[in-house]
Amino acid sequence: MTSAVNWQMKWHVCPAYQKTRPATVFLADESQIPPGSYVIGIFDAPDQPNALGWHTEDAEGNVYGRVFANPTLDAGYKALDGEYSLTSILSHEVIEAYVDPTVSDWAMGNNGTLYAKEACDPVEADIYELHVGRKKTPVTLSNFIFPSWFDSSGNEPYDQLGKLSAPFTMTPGGYFIYIAPGSTQISQLFGAQYPDWKKETKKSELARTLRREVL
Repeated sequence: MTSAVNWQMKWHVCPAYQKTRPATVFLADESQIPPGSYVIGIFDAPDQPNALGWHTEDAEGNVYGRVFANPTLDAGYKALDGEYSLTSILSHEVIEAYVDPTVSDWAMGNNGTLYAKEACDPVEADIYELHVGRKKTPVTLSNFIFPSWFDSSGNEPYDQLGKLSAPFTMTPGGYFIYIAPGSTQISQLFGAQYPDWKKETKKSELARTLRREVL
């Protein structure tokens, strides 16, 4: 899982965002974590009902997150490959922690709507496969949107898989967080094929909609 996400960050995400390429590594011992690292822990059971994963920043500026295995596996999906794999969820959280570590950035559309800078949500059901290691193990990773998605005048492509044709849009299995013009209410809009079991995960107290700040 970690090897696949590290490859994705190095060769796809970081070039798209033109940012420094961090190393994504697996550590079994917390004492080995270098200072200043973004730490994503992987747990069996969620700390809020049905949560799949989240990331945030604490009062000291430390960025951290969690990914939970049971909701995905209990829903009949796999750890490594296929849609909604645990690896794709890890991929999702690592990418979004990299793009918006403080969970506070917004982009404005032409009509004044604010869109949360969540780099995977609008295309989160879309995956692509990588073969890892000597055994060429198939692993699925999350699609993600490009900086052009957050720009009303941005040009294609808007996502890694080229599925979107305009900024501030989503694929059928995606969603986004937004604030309507003149409002301070944070809302969500789901794609036509967004699964009901995943909508339940957005009701958690740690869901992005409830954690995101209005600036």
